[in-house]
Amino acid sequence: MGTVLDALISSNFMTIIGVFEILCEVLILTEKYTPLALTITIIIIILLNAALFHILMDTPANSGGAIIGLVLAVVLVSAHKERFTSLLSA
Repeated sequence: MGTVLDALISSNFMTIIGVFEILCEVLILTEKYTPLALTITIIIIILLNAALFHILMDTPANSGGAIIGLVLAVVLVSAHKERFTSLLSA
C-alpha cells in the first residue's frame, strides 16, 4: 500500500484534495456558504474519494463501508436540498 500512496502523492492527487479541503474549511470558518462547504467537504472530498479508492485500488469486498457512507450522505443532502438551492442558483 505504500507504493499506492507514493503514486498518489507524486501525481499531486493529494495536493488537490488538500487544497479543496482548506478552501472549504476557510468557507466554514468565515461562515460564508457553510452548507455548501460542508457538502463539498463531506461528500465529494472524503466519502467519494474513499469509495473510489476502495473500489478501484483495494479489494471490492472492503468498499462496503465507504459506499454506505456515500449513499447515506447523498440521501441526507437530497432530504435537505431546499437549503442548497439558493447557493447553487445562478
